[in-house]
Amino acid sequence: MGRNLENNKIEGLINKHLIAWEVLIATKELTGIHPAGEATPGGIIEILKNNLVPVNWLLYGTAAEKRRAVSVIRLFYVGESLKILEDFAAKFSPDNPQGPYAQIEDLRALRTGLYELISNLSKDIAKTAAKKPKTHKQSREYMHTVKRTIGRGDNLFTMPADGVFIERETPEGRNKITSTAAVLGMEIQRLVQEQGAEVVTIYNLRELANRLQIDKIERLKIALLELGGFVRPLVYLDPNKERLAITMAQLYEVTFYYDNNTEAKTAVELKGTGLSYFIKNQPVDFIEIKPHPKILASLQGKGGKKLGVVLVKDEIIQAARSLSDMALRLLTYTSTNMPEQAIGKNKLYKYENLNLEEEIKTQGEPRVLESIKRALDELVELQHLESWSLENDIFRFKYGNKYVLHPAQKRKDAKEIGENQG
Repeated sequence: MGRNLENNKIEGLINKHLIAWEVLIATKELTGIHPAGEATPGGIIEILKNNLVPVNWLLYGTAAEKRRAVSVIRLFYVGESLKILEDFAAKFSPDNPQGPYAQIEDLRALRTGLYELISNLSKDIAKTAAKKPKTHKQSREYMHTVKRTIGRGDNLFTMPADGVFIERETPEGRNKITSTAAVLGMEIQRLVQEQGAEVVTIYNLRELANRLQIDKIERLKIALLELGGFVRPLVYLDPNKERLAITMAQLYEVTFYYDNNTEAKTAVELKGTGLSYFIKNQPVDFIEIKPHPKILASLQGKGGKKLGVVLVKDEIIQAARSLSDMALRLLTYTSTNMPEQAIGKNKLYKYENLNLEEEIKTQGEPRVLESIKRALDELVELQHLESWSLENDIFRFKYGNKYVLHPAQKRKDAKEIGENQG
């Protein structure tokens, strides 16, 4: 989600949780001043930041995370209400029975309610803060695969399938995968672990689309086609030859199921590829999605030597949806490496890393390099990267445990705690 859209969403939340909040309206009715009348998206972000609450919790978080973010914001504006009431009370005079003094009972009642509200909000914040963030695993095979293919390319749906040309729908190509589909693939891996099954079953497509900020069900279906419609270069560790290997494979097997009463559809009403179809404009009964066996093996810790997994917090998925294509590529790249890493600029460009050599040929290195720098700044703003630098053609990255829980970072944090206590 872009910055303007995020600001629009925050403005909507300001109206819902502050401007229309009866407690603050009561303050306005008594004093003529609405405590949140001048609230702005920037001010809300600053309030959350000062209270160590990620703005992503407010925008994309779980129900508990959103509740905590809203409680923190409301607690701040309850404090503003009390300040306004103090200034209002200073105008009281027993000699002016027609003035504010006549409203002293209303003032006392409102103050009492505000102090009680402070207690309740503080308890709610403490309760939600005590909960450990939910985590899951992401397959390194998947992350190594998508880090070099996220972007836009030739059209998917102008290609013939079974002799029928499917109508043009999106600009994504078979050699690229959109950021929407890439993040959807991450969400499917989370669901594999949440549901405890090798095949994920999805009954409520609207709920999934809302969670990933996908505005239309048809776009969600198209993203599923991107994952299941084509074979792609899957990166894995060959257990026999004990070396890195790439094989063309279908990352996810996607099957769309329809109600038995669905009328027969003609081929031209299908949308998809030779590996996966859905019926255009027809509601789906449910969908089954099965990750590639090598991705499953990593998530389940089975099958001998493999690239393994990256332990991440659940919130990384919603956070990833706000990123540009290049920033998402760098998120998946850095997350599969050590928390502190260095790599030569030209090596980062190569196929086995970000696969930017073709883009450099067509766009020029200065333009691609600027895109990388902007993307790295995005990751700093997202609080994934703590810092980055480019000196003598060497990139250096450092990430913390905001989203990725690397064992090396955990050992470092434990060591620092021990040194501080000592």
